[in-house]
Amino acid sequence: MNKPNYNPEMQLSENFRLKEFIESQTADERGIDNRPDWEAVINLRNLCREVLQPLRNYEGKPIHVNSGYRCPELNEAVHGVGDSQHLYGEAADLHVPNIDHGAPLV
Repeated sequence: MNKPNYNPEMQLSENFRLKEFIESQTADERGIDNRPDWEAVINLRNLCREVLQPLRNYEGKPIHVNSGYRCPELNEAVHGVGDSQHLYGEAADLHVPNIDHGAPLV
């Protein structure tokens, strides 16, 4: 599959950039190309605009993305489930200051 060429600094919403969702220490360590296709980029943009940016606005503080998009090779490397929404740019694992660990966000 040919991976698209785009700027990882691309703004997905007011406070979120694409690079936050594609950077991965595991991918770097294993030489995995974790660039998503355009469909996943659009899904990430929608996730940011519809879910994460409103949460960020509500909290009034930065939100750290621990894990965003995962290509199939990276998903396997981190032992993600085979039908993970991370594969499609439809999920993100977050750290939100002042929200108890494990507390539901929605």
